[in-house]
Amino acid sequence: PILVNLQAAKVVEQQEETDVREPPPPCPVTILSGFLGSGKTTLIQFILQSPDHGKRIAVIENEFGEGLSVESIIARDGANQDNLTDLIELPNGCICCTVKDSLVATLENLLEKRRNIDYILIEASGMANPGPIASLFWLDEALESRLRLDGVVTLVDAYHIQQQLAETQEAAQQIAYADRILLNKVDLINEEQEKIALTSICAIHPTVSIQKTTYSKVPDLDWILDANCYDADRAKEVDQALTEYERAHDHSHDHDSCSGPPYHTCLSPAHVHTSAVGTVALVEQGSVDLSLVNKWIASILWPNQDEDDAILRARLEEDFVPEQETYNEMKLFRIKGILSCHAQDEDSQYADDNGLDTRRFIVQAVHDLWEIHPASEDLQWDPVEARTCKLVLIGRFLRQDDLRSGFKSCFVYKK
Repeated sequence: PILVNLQAAKVVEQQEETDVREPPPPCPVTILSGFLGSGKTTLIQFILQSPDHGKRIAVIENEFGEGLSVESIIARDGANQDNLTDLIELPNGCICCTVKDSLVATLENLLEKRRNIDYILIEASGMANPGPIASLFWLDEALESRLRLDGVVTLVDAYHIQQQLAETQEAAQQIAYADRILLNKVDLINEEQEKIALTSICAIHPTVSIQKTTYSKVPDLDWILDANCYDADRAKEVDQALTEYERAHDHSHDHDSCSGPPYHTCLSPAHVHTSAVGTVALVEQGSVDLSLVNKWIASILWPNQDEDDAILRARLEEDFVPEQETYNEMKLFRIKGILSCHAQDEDSQYADDNGLDTRRFIVQAVHDLWEIHPASEDLQWDPVEARTCKLVLIGRFLRQDDLRSGFKSCFVYKK
């Protein structure tokens, strides 16, 4: 006879059922940015009270003050499991909490404990730069994180924006990093002031989509929730925005001719704002070598990467100069674009007769991270279509000639 441990067999059977169970879907993360008093908390209240979205949302208040140090967060990641305070249960199943420690570890832990949460909103502080926060959630799929960056939504106080742009650099940074902008409090300004506000926004971020609101009331919450701003299928939208921006440089128009209310797409030909935050549009016919593009982007996002240890050590030993005092140095906030690429050896199955990759490639860069990936198959290049590469770079004190020269160096023209 064979003795069988029935209890152990039951445990094994349960374990096998757990192993084959499908993993939970990714949890989108939307970062709400905006200057002090712009209406972020009012927007959160509106979302949580709305019966339309049907989501169980975790709302996280970022209390890191005037900035968020990526290094310190990574260093403390997972060190303390007791990261959540002031947990509040709401009637519709949403929860609110204040994060005192590591953001990523906190949210991963939260998703483990609260498996019914299917969306996360992060309210950044009014003086925070959203770039470092966004880069935390732009995680490689190989890390198998449930967190997925859906987009950065910035609220702009229509009444105070001119003063904020003149007196601070944070207001311009918050606009520069945005995927969606809510021009809030439009009931407090007249038509001329509204045009000035839109022009100021578009001078910083010419391809961003804007919606006008009062009391942060968004007519369609799908516009800011599940917007999938970093999804491959967004290539057509990005390409259209870049094409219209290019056209606007030749045929300037005012904002009344933008896509109808309440939505607007910035097409202003302006490049530089008084805060020194502006844009550079790069449009070149032809196709690039993808490896050269990656090297070039690395060089402008990480300008000191090639310095040897002695030089870096000397820099560290010098008196530390805070970022606001080195404000005249070029700094990239965002890069968006569409590329035509020469087919690489490992992707030879996508090569056409001329050795060009049949797929469009999307470029996305936030803060110091970037990604270049092919768009979906239904957005491939037409065989008779002229190949053109388009990039919009948003940053501070941009050196247009250097950027254009570097971009051109990525093109390969084969005979």
